[in-house]
Amino acid sequence: MKKILVVLLSVLFLYTFATANVATQVASIEAEINSAISSMNLSWKADLEESFVAKLETANIGDVEVIFEKLNSYIDLPDEVRERFIEYLRLAYIEEMDEFSIQGMTTTDDLMMSTFVLLEPRVVAESSFVRLEPIRDQFIHGSCWSFATVGSFESALAVQSFGMNGNVDNTFDYSERWGTYHNIDWDIYSFSPDSYVQDKNSLEGGNSYFAMYNLIRYGMMEEQYAPFSEVYIDAREEIPLPPSAYDAPLLKSSRTVMIPPSTSAAELGYSYEDYLNMIKTALSDYGSLAVSFSVPYSFNYYSKGIYSPVEGDYSTGGHAVTLVGWASATDLDDIILAGKTNPDATPILDEEIESYTYVDPTQAASPIFTTTTFWIIKNSWAYDWGDGGYFVIPAISEEQYESGQLGFWEIEKREMYLPIFDDLAHHEGDDLDVNSDGVVDTKDFEYLVEKIGSTEADDITACDISFPKDGKINGEDAAAWVFLFNNR
Repeated sequence: MKKILVVLLSVLFLYTFATANVATQVASIEAEINSAISSMNLSWKADLEESFVAKLETANIGDVEVIFEKLNSYIDLPDEVRERFIEYLRLAYIEEMDEFSIQGMTTTDDLMMSTFVLLEPRVVAESSFVRLEPIRDQFIHGSCWSFATVGSFESALAVQSFGMNGNVDNTFDYSERWGTYHNIDWDIYSFSPDSYVQDKNSLEGGNSYFAMYNLIRYGMMEEQYAPFSEVYIDAREEIPLPPSAYDAPLLKSSRTVMIPPSTSAAELGYSYEDYLNMIKTALSDYGSLAVSFSVPYSFNYYSKGIYSPVEGDYSTGGHAVTLVGWASATDLDDIILAGKTNPDATPILDEEIESYTYVDPTQAASPIFTTTTFWIIKNSWAYDWGDGGYFVIPAISEEQYESGQLGFWEIEKREMYLPIFDDLAHHEGDDLDVNSDGVVDTKDFEYLVEKIGSTEADDITACDISFPKDGKINGEDAAAWVFLFNNR
């Protein structure tokens, strides 16, 4: 009996040490990061809330870095898919070529690709704009990509369909768990010859490119029908949906704005001002954007200020978040992010600045950049992480845009996404049988794609099905066809 008691006490001691060790590790790492911040003269602080650290301890994973690697589970699109995607946008929107064709336009994700559209930027004069939408909590699962996608969906729905200032009052709450139920099987996608897209119920590791298409193909249900909170303490990657999800009403978007990575935008002919205005136009006129980045280890410990990496930073994985606004340097001392949960919250910076200069140690030769514009972003790690759940980073500078010199941690290095909502009533009378063979199928889609750029009157009559009709055939018409096909 005594031996059993000793064993039990030993197990209890080891368990207590392991859980306490997370807090110990966090404190040690924060001290190291804050020392680097001070020596580099940066304007942010590493200081996780005790309640957030306590949540990390419930993961029962002894290494805090492993926990953050689990949280940061965004998976990038393969380079060849991204290149093909950008080429499609160039031909369908920039050049609107007659005899349009793309090498390899026969794979299983062609319908998916065609639902993404480019946004015409307008000149945005506002120096700052932010909508502080509700912060969600992905807990310990790697479902950031679904949270970023759903956050953008909720915001876009509020702005476009109801004329609201985004989802700031939490009017809409949709199910991230439903989003993860339609993740893809990455092994099949990565290793099949035609990048075959197969659904897989998985809470871990996804990408907004596929999740955004699923908003069109399947639609989105409200949180009450498939609550994410039910999987908080379940470590399984695949968790069945609750019975309430199977008859839940679904709301679909119609297409998706895709803002290209900055290097691709430059290649497509957009100026630096065009690129920033494209992002700002999307934010102010259509809703918040799903964005992603590779995460420096120091980011995980962010508390407040203007984040940029410190010496020794390395990537702890990919992460998807929701871009909710921008601010000029002179406004950072006026914007309070944590006011919803902290009545004593203070602005992003204590004093006004004209610009911000920082060194990026993650790049060769540690270049120095200066910017006057900053992105305001909401995370999905609850309100007790960061500045009330939000963080602030420098926007890409003109020098970086022209040179393509970006750090792995900058959101401009990847695509940005935003759902667009159309009304089926706008398409009454539109015929999806564009090839007039008496059958509506993917052959009609292929026929329409082949007609992009055509100026023949008969082709335009058959294929100009976007709203509003513009007398030409481009990617908007391909996106409209897929939307209508999914709503038959």
